[in-house]
Amino acid sequence: MDNCQDTLFGGFAPNSETAKVMSENLGSKTVMSGSVSKGKNDPSQSLQMIERPLMTTDELKSMPKGHFILMKTGMHPMKTVLRLFIKWKIKLDKEYQVNQRVQREVKYADINKITSILKYKFKKDDNIKFDLKKIINEAGVKVE
Repeated sequence: MDNCQDTLFGGFAPNSETAKVMSENLGSKTVMSGSVSKGKNDPSQSLQMIERPLMTTDELKSMPKGHFILMKTGMHPMKTVLRLFIKWKIKLDKEYQVNQRVQREVKYADINKITSILKYKFKKDDNIKFDLKKIINEAGVKVE
C-alpha cells in the first residue's frame, strides 16, 4: 500500500492486525480530558489536553457493515457509507461460471531450446552478452 494515493478500508476481522496499522495511519487528535473529585468542603476539577487516535482499533473493528474509511494523500480521512454491490440493482446477462479446478499439464522450458530460439531470433550478436541461466533462475522459471 505504500504507493496508493487512495485507501478505502472497513469490515475488519475480529483478530485483524490490519485494524491496528490503519488506526496508526489515520493519525491522532488532541482532546480535552478531565476529572472531577469531591472532598468534604470543595469539589475539584482537573482538565488536560491529551492525544487520542482519530479512531481506535476497536472503533475500526466495530464499524457497521457498509461503513468505510477513505484516506487520500494530502486530504483528511473521512467516513463514508457504501451500499453493498448486491443492492446496486445491477442485472447480469448470465450467471458467472467458474471453471472446475482440474489438474492441468505443466510444461517446463528446455534451456537448450530457449537458447537456440534466442540465438536465432537475435542473430547472436557477439557484442550482446547475457547469462541466460542467471536470467531464468532470477525469473523463477523451472528448467529441465
